[in-house]
Amino acid sequence: QMYTMASIMRHGSEAQKRRTLPRIADGSLRLQAFGVTEPDAGSNTLAIKTFARKVPGGYVVNGQKIWTSRYSHSHMYLLIARTTPIDDVKKKTDGLSLFLIDIKKAGASLKATPIRTMINHHTFQVFIDNLELTDDDRIGEEGKGFHYLLDSLHSERLLVASEAIGDGHWFVGKAARYGCERVVFDRPIGANQGVQFPIARAYADLMAAELMVAKGAAKFEAGLECGEEANIGKLLAA
Repeated sequence: QMYTMASIMRHGSEAQKRRTLPRIADGSLRLQAFGVTEPDAGSNTLAIKTFARKVPGGYVVNGQKIWTSRYSHSHMYLLIARTTPIDDVKKKTDGLSLFLIDIKKAGASLKATPIRTMINHHTFQVFIDNLELTDDDRIGEEGKGFHYLLDSLHSERLLVASEAIGDGHWFVGKAARYGCERVVFDRPIGANQGVQFPIARAYADLMAAELMVAKGAAKFEAGLECGEEANIGKLLAA
């Protein structure tokens, strides 16, 4: 759930933190669904069309999301939507806002349909029809949601990179052990440079990735901008 918690931890109100974080930590509340991608926007988040129209005391949201993973396992839904049309903002990264939605409370305003294309991934398309939200459901400032979204994506990249580094240690260790155990022509194959060098290079790459991810994680923990480290770390770790 780290993917979704970063926005609340770093930009949520004290009331939102008190209401959600302890329950997420003890397992009684699941915040695993994140509505970002849309059918017509793909990975271009700035082009999303889901719109939250301001009304007294809150918003009314209409739109559609796709590839919303783990929706069926989640009590809460993190949603990014435009609150200012893209043609009315000076920078395309402005005018997006982030909302924290109670799925049960939303009722029929959220309609989720599973996408039967990925085994064990449980991904959905979500239709949003006149969903009524309060100002308290918004995370942080209106129009700053894209910047809050990046924090969640940075934490996701650092976490996925860390998983890949763990895999890398396992594979390098297994390869090195096998090189010592496998004997051909009366000598272990690990005695040959043709076997040693690729394993050594893989280990060196792994160490470089680990350093970059550690740097990114330290900057993230300190509340500093870590986009460069998170992206490079994930690239190297992958």
